[in-house]
Order: sequence, then C-alpha cells, then structure tokens
Amino acid sequence: MTFENIRTKTIRFALAMLFVGLAVGVYTRESFRPLEKILDPTTLELVRGRDFVTHGHAIVYGFALPLLLLGASALLKERFDGKAWQAVNKAFVLAAVGVVLTLALTLYKSSALVFALAANPAAPLPAIDASLFGGVRGLREALHTIAHALFGVGYVWWGAKLWKRA
Repeated sequence: MTFENIRTKTIRFALAMLFVGLAVGVYTRESFRPLEKILDPTTLELVRGRDFVTHGHAIVYGFALPLLLLGASALLKERFDGKAWQAVNKAFVLAAVGVVLTLALTLYKSSALVFALAANPAAPLPAIDASLFGGVRGLREALHTIAHALFGVGYVWWGAKLWKRA
C-alpha cells in the first residue's frame, strides 16, 4: 500500500460523496415542495431541519474530512512506510463504510418522514419517528451507533497515524 493508492481511493470517494451530497440536497429541496403547500410553517421548518442532516453529513464527513486528512497525509508522506499506509487504508475503509451507512440511515429516516407527512399532514411527528425501523427503537439506535462509530473510529485512527508522525 502506498500514498498514491490512498490518494486515489480518497479522491474518488470524496468526489462521489460530493456528488451524493449535492444530489441529496436537490432531492431534499424537491421533496419538500409539495409539503410547503400542506404543512404549517412551524412543522415544515422542524421537518426540513431534520431532512437536511443527510446533505451535511455527505459534504462534511464524506468530502471535506477525507480530503483534509489526505492533505495532511501528503505533507507527512515521507514519514510513512508500507505498514503505516496499510493501517491508513484500513482506517479509510472503516470510515468510508461508516459514512455510507450513516447516509443511508439518515436518507431513510428523512424520506420516510416526508412520505408519511405527504400521506397524512396531520400525523404527529413523534408517531412517525417511532414507526421507523418497524417500530424497533433498539434496532434504530444500534444501527446509528454502529454507523457513527465506524466513521468516527476510522477518522480518529487515520488522524492518530498522522499525529504519531508529525
């Protein structure tokens, strides 16, 4: 494993996540257009705030943070050997899986919310929220915990490798 391998993987992933983030932003904006006509302004803003989380996760955790770590890695690449690059690769893969899983979970949650409100604008938000993941709260919490832990551990691991060589 070399810096060039890490660079190629990271840039491809970051560009894909930038595209996903922008696409999710458009999807979010367009999915809300029908709700603007049927929801009261307070509920609309509350739901919109929840829905835009996916867009932000894709841009920050899928695009900006990997490129920031890649830039720091480029500055310190002479201090890394093959074994260290293998560890960085494992950290990157761990983080990438966590980011993709997090995006999938938040997209599911926001889409379910939009579709439920489109079907019944009077539906209480807590009831919609409780019905996600088949109503199994433990499953929901476990999946979100695993997803966030994966990308958190991956990025911290990569950062620790950088810190050790700085």
